[in-house]
Amino acid sequence: MFLPTQIVAFIMIGVAAGANMSSIVTSLSLVSAIIACAVFLLFISIVGLIGASKHHQVMLFFYMIVLFIIFIIQFSVACACLAINEDQERLVAANGWLEGGLPIQADAQNWFRCCGYNNSDLGLTQGGDHPSCKDVSQGYSHYSLKHKTG
Repeated sequence: MFLPTQIVAFIMIGVAAGANMSSIVTSLSLVSAIIACAVFLLFISIVGLIGASKHHQVMLFFYMIVLFIIFIIQFSVACACLAINEDQERLVAANGWLEGGLPIQADAQNWFRCCGYNNSDLGLTQGGDHPSCKDVSQGYSHYSLKHKTG
């Protein structure tokens, strides 16, 4: 019998590994962080399962406290994503572009079929009619922050 948290943990592990294999996400630290969160969630769900089957109050209390902390973190991140305005989205995207480095910039340009962040700096892909990555990313970031957090 699987708990819903175990199913979510296995889905998170599968999606992170699949994204890494299909080269959608090439950042190893991001993929390993998702897998680490999934393994932690799996461990916590096993603690809850054992606590429920053995009627162990201390394990169930620990399980309840950890799930409450995870809920508070998720709620805080969702509120922060919903509170961000378009100027802050642009600032975050520009900082991410500058801090990302050349391999991540090349991946973004190939994935979004764009050329440079502002089109003023020469992009890593060749072609004159590509839009700037700034223009392309604004629609994606706004959709991700506003519609997928609720």
